[in-house]
Amino acid sequence: MSNKLIFETLQAKESKLQAKLEKLDKKYRLVRDAKSKALSDTLRSYFEGTEGIETNLVDLRYESSYGSSMEITAQGNSYEKEIWNEDKQDYVVETRYRRNEVCTVKLKEFSKWDNDEDTGDHFVDLGISTYSSSDNYSEFTLDRMLFTGQVAMIIKDFKDDILADMNKVYKQQTKLTDKSWDKVAVVKDQIQEIEDQRSKFKQDIFIEDLKNGIKLLGDKKAYIQERYDYGTGSIIAAKITRMSYSGKSADLEVEVSGRRWNQDTEAYEDTTWSKDLQKVRIKNLKDAFLNGYNNLEWERV
Repeated sequence: MSNKLIFETLQAKESKLQAKLEKLDKKYRLVRDAKSKALSDTLRSYFEGTEGIETNLVDLRYESSYGSSMEITAQGNSYEKEIWNEDKQDYVVETRYRRNEVCTVKLKEFSKWDNDEDTGDHFVDLGISTYSSSDNYSEFTLDRMLFTGQVAMIIKDFKDDILADMNKVYKQQTKLTDKSWDKVAVVKDQIQEIEDQRSKFKQDIFIEDLKNGIKLLGDKKAYIQERYDYGTGSIIAAKITRMSYSGKSADLEVEVSGRRWNQDTEAYEDTTWSKDLQKVRIKNLKDAFLNGYNNLEWERV
């Protein structure tokens, strides 16, 4: 099997695995999002609605916040905004309402760094977070304080039940996410193995290809460090013309692409020219063609 065919075979295998990985990644994201929703719904079920909570706050919303916490907001002051109306083909004025934070129900996750007792549960405590305000005399502030107090009462009375339900849902959903992620991880490992094979194969045939002569594919160009303080860039083709006895350096003939001044047309023109490089270290050649960030590919001339 030719070197080119081996390389193309590895690329074909990787392409199939990448397509498989995309599908598995999509499934994993769906399972992960379902886990987040299940946890959010479970926590919200203890607080959402006005049953048992008397309040004058309007349009209460219970939304996921940082981690598994839940932020509660209410309708704030109104304001007017001009928006484009497609049906009327004109700007119309709409009345909208700002969202005001009321409080946040906080869930504490187990952390050995916080010296939490390891009970095997993911969620170990439940609390409330609120904020101070200079708006001391508004109806909203008074209503917010009254509502926050009632939320605190729910936490105080049902903390154990809420934590038990949250941990139950967490364990059930984590089994599903772990199972889905394991499938993703297997394919990722397979892709990494092929990439390692390609990299090793590329290095194995690298010098052999350079001795024969190579031409870079696409619009990629290489830069070869000749000495510590200078090098040659915009290289589109290269060939080793002589190897040192030790095999640690080589002379090369390279083809460089760029713009040069044309005396006849009195203008800069795109052109290519040949250049000889002397006693370039093999390490520098590997850095230029194998270890760079350009993902260079080539074909034998």
